[in-house]
Amino acid sequence: QAEKLLKQTREGYPGPNKGTFWRPALKLIDELEQDLKPKPVRFRFPIAAPPDIHVLVGGLHETAGLNGNWALDFICHAGLGICAPEAGTVTRFSGHDPSDDQADKNGVYGWTTYLTTTTGYVYFITHQGRRLPSLRVGQKVLAGDLLGFVGDQRYRSDHAHIGVTSPKGEQDAKARITAVSKAPRVS
Repeated sequence: QAEKLLKQTREGYPGPNKGTFWRPALKLIDELEQDLKPKPVRFRFPIAAPPDIHVLVGGLHETAGLNGNWALDFICHAGLGICAPEAGTVTRFSGHDPSDDQADKNGVYGWTTYLTTTTGYVYFITHQGRRLPSLRVGQKVLAGDLLGFVGDQRYRSDHAHIGVTSPKGEQDAKARITAVSKAPRVS
């Protein structure tokens, strides 16, 4: 439609008010450009992998040692990237070097990153073999930003354990992590 209006202007056709068609054509082009701009993504699937790499999502369960923190296990190959499931701020690191092959008393294996959103959700992302070296406490990240890599757990299935605590309660936490598991994937 914009092309037709611009062609009519170029060829000298008068508009409805004996003017040209360039202003409405440019307005249509601006609207089209706005529609084509990438929209911010609220959630991202937390494992970065090409579509041909299968990631199995385990069952919903509460994270040991963190009441109200509902989680899913994203079972996949060691070394795949772990992405921020939602925009937020890195608030804490914990865990221990995964090369010692031991889990702590709560079953935490490898490095852990905590991410807090502006609306008060706290994500717990564990079983990382490596964290992104440039990641810092206080750093703001967007949904899909790389945080680390899935660790090689040797004695059990390699996976990333990703959970969330909701300021609205457990039902909302369950819904939130389930939405993350169905979000668009970063490849």
